[in-house]
Amino acid sequence: MKAGIDPKKRKVVIFQSGSIGRTNLLGGHVDVAQSNVGGFIKHHEQGALRILAITSPERLPWVAESIPTWREQGVDVIMFNPKGVFGPPGMPADQIDYWDRVFEQTTASVQFREAAARVLKEIAFLAHEPYVETVMMLEQELREVPEALDALRR
Repeated sequence: MKAGIDPKKRKVVIFQSGSIGRTNLLGGHVDVAQSNVGGFIKHHEQGALRILAITSPERLPWVAESIPTWREQGVDVIMFNPKGVFGPPGMPADQIDYWDRVFEQTTASVQFREAAARVLKEIAFLAHEPYVETVMMLEQELREVPEALDALRR
């Protein structure tokens, strides 16, 4: 919708995984697919497909640095997929603080960052409170998508 494309005029196929979508794209069964850039980059480099854009706010500073963002192409879209570690309800604050420190140290380690770079994952550690705020904001944004699609049907 933000790109000016009428979703009512498109057939959308939902696959169980990015790899299945990628296989269908490579096989010519779909015209476009979306997933993590890491699964597409080698095919892009080999010329088997073309990555049109990435959804991050800035270009990725490693293998995919030649691929423009949606924003660079005039489409105001940023999308991310937060990963989290969850504990039981009512977890004491001292335990939350402990695990925040453990995961902050882990994600800052050279080994972790090198492993993430190999699969083209951007790492942005968020402690408990900022993570909850970010996920709540993302949830609100995602709730607006079905409402916007419903409005298009009318």
